[in-house]
Amino acid sequence: MATVKEDPTTSSGYSSKTQMPEIILCNHFQAAVSSQQFVPKMEFYEFDTARSNLKDRISQYQSLFKRSLEDHQRNNSSELEAQFERKLIELIRNSCSAEFLKLHARQIAGLATAEKVLDYIENVFGEETDEIRKERAEEDLRKIARRADKGEKFSAFLKRIEIIVADIDQEPIVREFLADNIFRKNIEPANLTFLKDNMMHRKSAREISEFLDNRERFLCAQVSFLETDRMNYFIDQATQNIGDKLTGLCLENNKSIDEKQNKIEQKVDRFAAVVEQLTATISQLEAEKRQQFQSQAQPYHQSVSRFQNPGPYIQPQANFGNNFGHHSSFQPQRFSGPQNPNGPYCSECKSYGHIKRNCRRIVCNNCHERGHIARFCNKPRVENQGQQVQQGQQGHQGPPPNPQMPQLPRNQNSGN
Repeated sequence: MATVKEDPTTSSGYSSKTQMPEIILCNHFQAAVSSQQFVPKMEFYEFDTARSNLKDRISQYQSLFKRSLEDHQRNNSSELEAQFERKLIELIRNSCSAEFLKLHARQIAGLATAEKVLDYIENVFGEETDEIRKERAEEDLRKIARRADKGEKFSAFLKRIEIIVADIDQEPIVREFLADNIFRKNIEPANLTFLKDNMMHRKSAREISEFLDNRERFLCAQVSFLETDRMNYFIDQATQNIGDKLTGLCLENNKSIDEKQNKIEQKVDRFAAVVEQLTATISQLEAEKRQQFQSQAQPYHQSVSRFQNPGPYIQPQANFGNNFGHHSSFQPQRFSGPQNPNGPYCSECKSYGHIKRNCRRIVCNNCHERGHIARFCNKPRVENQGQQVQQGQQGHQGPPPNPQMPQLPRNQNSGN
């Protein structure tokens, strides 16, 4: 019995293995998802992941199109290959975010092949050196924490630590040591107490993670996390209340201080006004005292100047008879002036302003009238023998050359 060889092609023109090149070019090349798009300033590990996925997809499309050209011979294969390159460039553009294309779309448009476009994108992000990778890993270790709010298991958390530590050092012992330390630091206090109670706190990190996961201690950590949130909320509320109270107390204290300061300023102003008034009063009194002293001291200065520059001496007006053959014992005396600044002092009336001979209260021993003394009396002098001596001329002669020894005129009838 004869066998029939099956035709590898169908009536519609499709190969049993591959599609026709035209059909492949008409299909839509699926771009990367938004999480794998090229974004400006993205982390290098994210770029590396997106670049690897894109290269894998481009490699698959290239392999499929190459097999299609081999299965379906075309005379215009070069034109189809150019169309395929443009299709790959479109795929790369669709894998870039709008922000990235805004910065680099013009440069990408000038490139003819997908390989050149990928090289340009790699040059934009650059290559991550070992030092940069190590620094990034160390920074991730400082920030790493178990996702207790999402119920992350301890084994998964330890796996994340081991992946990060692998970029820091290549020695297995160093990796294990770093992972163990980081893992123990991130164990919650409740779980650490649980490990000590079960004598598991000195075991390795892998044994501890399995022990805690088997007993579902990651859920207890979640409860602890919620309690911590509540405690933090309570502490925040208490801190806010205390802060409000302290702020109120400070405001009241400042208000009382301002009031006290205002009262003190008012007292100071009143005291300054009183001092100013007292100063003005004292100045006025001093001026009045000075004026009064000058008015009272003026007669004294006149008297002092008069006795320092004496005028004609006063002689008693009397007619001496023959019985007075000798000189009179009258001796004029100078007035030394008062010692009190209020003026001359009268010993008769006990007051200031005049002397005894000018006092109105003094009594004359000759005429027994007030206002003068017998020395200056104008009436006839009464002698002890009852004789009356007629007063001479009313005028006064000038002082003798020697005021201490005045020369009195002799009686012409005495014959001397």
